[in-house]
Amino acid sequence: MSKTSALSQLRQQLQRLPGVGENAAARWAQWLLVNRQGQALAEALKLALSLEPCSQCQRLAVGDDCPACADVADAVRVAVVVNEDQADRLLASGYPGYCFICHGRLSPTSGVGPAELGLAKLQQGPWQRVDAFFGDDVEDKATVLFLRQCFKGQAEVYHVTEEDGWRN
Repeated sequence: MSKTSALSQLRQQLQRLPGVGENAAARWAQWLLVNRQGQALAEALKLALSLEPCSQCQRLAVGDDCPACADVADAVRVAVVVNEDQADRLLASGYPGYCFICHGRLSPTSGVGPAELGLAKLQQGPWQRVDAFFGDDVEDKATVLFLRQCFKGQAEVYHVTEEDGWRN
């Protein structure tokens, strides 16, 4: 592979990241190569790619289950959140139940359905209360509506938003 095609391939892969356009990808590629940071990034990425989702909460962790699942006070309560940062903040605030991480929202136009979010796995839990920490946009509301349909007759689903004091 020539240097030009290797650089072009790096730029193309960087452009696949959310929010990275052609110009930013070119700047990032240049910076990585000129400042000799590419190897460190590749090693960090290789390590991160070895993480697997926890079988209970989908948190990316080493091994099957994560430490957060081992320390739950209320085993019939679950918070459903979009990402790991939300789960970390919620658990740090003293949330007593599990935190299930969807790693996204329902978005049929983007090809993100219940299977991509692992919602079938969520339904298998013994939940009596589901706290859905989502915003007020269309995809968030659709996700909460789907959760309400999934847990109808099994658990109460509460939509917790920024107005309730929660920030996404």
